Amino acid sequence: MSYKKTPEFSFLRMADVTRLAPAMSVDGDMGPIFCLECGADDVEERRAPHVYALRRGNVEVPEDWHVRCRACGKISHPGAMLDASFRAVADVIRREQGLLGVAALKQIRSRLHLTQVEMEHLLGCGEKTWVRWERGKVTQSKAQDALIRRLAEDPAYLLQRLDEAGIAAAKAREVALVIQIAAAHEASAALAAAGDAVPPELVLSAVRAYAAHLKLATARLAE
Repeated sequence: MSYKKTPEFSFLRMADVTRLAPAMSVDGDMGPIFCLECGADDVEERRAPHVYALRRGNVEVPEDWHVRCRACGKISHPGAMLDASFRAVADVIRREQGLLGVAALKQIRSRLHLTQVEMEHLLGCGEKTWVRWERGKVTQSKAQDALIRRLAEDPAYLLQRLDEAGIAAAKAREVALVIQIAAAHEASAALAAAGDAVPPELVLSAVRAYAAHLKLATARLAE
């Protein structure tokens, strides 16, 4: 017999007990099972609302995939259901808190031409943290979410963080510089169209971005 328990759910796997007929199969990842709460083997697979009691509070998943014991009502998440439950809870938390979703995180990292490890260094978070976020099982905090958005929207801040973290990331720097140059051009054009003078600091910002971009391009050609 082998036991597996989690803080929110528990079940008993009985792959080595041949006298019991399989109660159900979940993606081939589950042998014969019975309820760890009452011992009954009368269980059913279903998708139904379920409330998870977490340390942060209760989280309700509208269509939770689980096994329910018909005898005592115990809810279990064997096999593939366990991973699905983590993702479902994380999805609800993201929606409730307005956090970036998995697709958005992947899109931002791809657009910035950064690796998962580089994103972790930029954010100052632990190893494999970004990997878990992209897999959808764990959510970023509101503070981390705000930092990710700023990195995606503010090229000057992205360049600053790349320097502070000691990350070369030539392609990411090139993208940030191009965005900076385009933004400076757009702002200058808008001011000129309105008959206003272009501030010297805006011109200086564009010149610096041009110079940095030229330096990256020259280094790439020399490789």
